[in-house]
Amino acid sequence: MDIEQLVFGTVIVTVAAGIGGITGFGFALVSTPLFLLIGLPLPTVVALNMAFGMSTRLPVAIQLRRQVDYLRVSVVILGTLPGMAVGLLLLNTVDASLLKKAVGVAVLVAAVALATSRPTGRKFSTTASFGVGSIAGALGVVGSLNGVPPAVMYAREGRSAISTLADMAAIVVASSAITGILVVLNQIGDMKMVLIGVVFWLPVALLTTVVSTHLAVRLPVQAFRSAVIVLIAAGGMSVLLSPG
Repeated sequence: MDIEQLVFGTVIVTVAAGIGGITGFGFALVSTPLFLLIGLPLPTVVALNMAFGMSTRLPVAIQLRRQVDYLRVSVVILGTLPGMAVGLLLLNTVDASLLKKAVGVAVLVAAVALATSRPTGRKFSTTASFGVGSIAGALGVVGSLNGVPPAVMYAREGRSAISTLADMAAIVVASSAITGILVVLNQIGDMKMVLIGVVFWLPVALLTTVVSTHLAVRLPVQAFRSAVIVLIAAGGMSVLLSPG
C-alpha cells in the first residue's frame, strides 16, 4: 500500500464512518466502491470493512446495550451462518463481476421497495428475521453488505432511530467478526495490506463514528428512515458502477 492510497483511504474512512454512524450500517456501502477505485483488491476491501464494521459498531452496541432486542438479534445472527456458507460458495464459483452486478441490483430493488411503501408498524416474525440474517450473511461475504438486509427490515417496521441503531450495532459486530475471519482464511494469503489499513485508519473511523452517532440518536423516525433509504439506493448504484 503506497502513500497515495493511505491518504485517499483516510478520506474514504472519514466519510464512510460518518455516514455509518448516522445510519448504523452504511460504512461498507460507501467504502467498498471507493476502496476499489484506489486499487485495493476485493478480498482486502471486504476484510477491512468487516474489521472497521466490528470496531466502530462495538462502542455503539455497548452504549445502547439496554435498547438491544437480544432475542431478535440472536435470531438474525444465527441466520447469517448459512448465508455466509452460500456467500463463500458463490464467491468461489460465480464470476466476480457478474456477482457484484447482481448484488447491486438486489440492493436497488430493496431501496425502491422501501421508498414506495409505508412502515407497517409490525415486527417481522422469527422465521422472517432468520431469513433476513441469511441474506445478510451472503451479502457480507460477497460484497461487505451485511448491514443492508437488517436495515431494510427495521425501516419496513418503522422502528425508532435509537432502537434500530442498538440492534444494528449488535448484528454488525457479530456478523462482521465471523465474516472477516472466513474471508481472511479463504481469500487472503498476505495480511500485510489489511494490517496497514487497520493501523492507519481505525482511529479515524472510531472518532468519526462517535461524533456521528450522537447526531443520529436525535433524528426523528421519518428523517432517519429517509436517510436509510437514500443510502441503500446510493449503495446499490455504487456497487453497480464500481470497477471490476
